Amino acid sequence: MKQKCSNLGRLINEEEVGRAYQMGKSSSGHLLSEKEINFLKKHCDQISYSKDEVLIYEDHVPKVGIVLLSGKLAQIKWNDVKLLPPFSSIGIRELCNNLSMDCSVKIFKGADILVLSKSKIEDLKNDQSLKLCFLKQFYAKVEL
Repeated sequence: MKQKCSNLGRLINEEEVGRAYQMGKSSSGHLLSEKEINFLKKHCDQISYSKDEVLIYEDHVPKVGIVLLSGKLAQIKWNDVKLLPPFSSIGIRELCNNLSMDCSVKIFKGADILVLSKSKIEDLKNDQSLKLCFLKQFYAKVEL
């Protein structure tokens, strides 16, 4: 029987992520187009990480949704590690629907992300000047 990871910071390190990458353990996630990324860059905060950090813990409702721009972001469930490719989103559906995550999410030094708060997502949904078609496509990709 598998046991949950109690110390994600220590358990998953750069070397283990490298091994997961070499073994082809990457997750397609919800990939966004370059057009969608450029749109979100205009409306969301961009953060660059200078150290490894667990952003979201399994069984917790995320405080923000995340879009990976560059670098390494790992989705961790039990002892299984999957890397998310650039332009992946994670946690947005759970954030908007007040659902707990079925995995933990760890970011690695040098990664750049966009952060989407629940209020920012609501603002974007309610902004009449934005193209409705574009937003429908975006929300379908992140499963809202």
